[in-house]
Amino acid sequence: MPPEAFQRYVDLVAAGRLPIRIDRVFAMEEIAEAHQVMEAGQAVGKLVVRVN
Repeated sequence: MPPEAFQRYVDLVAAGRLPIRIDRVFAMEEIAEAHQVMEAGQAVGKLVVRVN
């Protein structure tokens, strides 16, 4: 994807015109659980893994 196309998506999300539903946020230590949730089809939105 060209950088300008990606930037368009970023701008739409920032403006609230392209909503992203986040189902759950996992710590890096919970990555196995995140995989289980994803593989079981239990997520109703995006799964986020914090890497800080």
